[in-house]
Amino acid sequence: MRVVIISMLLCLVGCASNQPSAPPVVYSVNSNDASSNVWVVDAIDHVAKKRVRYFLVCDFYHWGNREIVKGPTACDLSVGEEIAPNPFQTRPGGFLDIWVRQGILSITKGTGSEQVVEQFTIQSAKVLPYADKG
Repeated sequence: MRVVIISMLLCLVGCASNQPSAPPVVYSVNSNDASSNVWVVDAIDHVAKKRVRYFLVCDFYHWGNREIVKGPTACDLSVGEEIAPNPFQTRPGGFLDIWVRQGILSITKGTGSEQVVEQFTIQSAKVLPYADKG
């Protein structure tokens, strides 16, 4: 009987740990101004309870082994898209990583020959009130 109970508990713990977790930070693509080539992207941190609005200009777009496309019109985000990092692939959708450092925001999706990297220069950023949509 103990073996059955222990087995059931181990299964419950194992099953619970394999469930996809909600990402702590989500990046929301708010807009793209075609005249200035400025993207507006909010980083919504559900753990720290903060929202940072980034004003970005594209540096380059690189898809797999293809030639890098440089310039402010090269990047291809979708307005309205919510980008949830998944660097350890714990949720469906494959590899997706975003990092922000030293005035750069970089998005990497996929792996190998299908990997897409989009890099932006941060023109400015401001902290906004946090509002949990979930």
